[in-house]
Amino acid sequence: KFGNKEKIKAWIKEQSKLFIEKYFASSESSCGAASDHHPAMNTLNRIKGAIEVFEIGNNLKALEEIRSVIMEGDISPFELIHSGIVNKLLRYLTCSEDSPVKIDSLAVQAIERYLVIRGYGRPREKRR
Repeated sequence: KFGNKEKIKAWIKEQSKLFIEKYFASSESSCGAASDHHPAMNTLNRIKGAIEVFEIGNNLKALEEIRSVIMEGDISPFELIHSGIVNKLLRYLTCSEDSPVKIDSLAVQAIERYLVIRGYGRPREKRR
């Protein structure tokens, strides 16, 4: 059993290495530049760049890039959520780095109205 377990681990490592070399190789590798020019990778790289711009404090430029990616790019909700950009935006909009996030209800209403106008949702039912 022990020998098989080690063989399986070695096989998984080798397959992982081959997968990375094949699909995530740099433009200088044997795969050529095709992997760097895949639309999904371009979109994810743009999001990563926007996050890095946020981290150095150029918020306007970061917001413009995020807007551009969302409006022009083909990004899925999964990619958007798991890219880390949602957390960065939340921290930016709530002005909180390490403290618990507190969101102003008027800001939430404004964002909801904006999203409804843009066609991304519908108005909430009013509570009584």
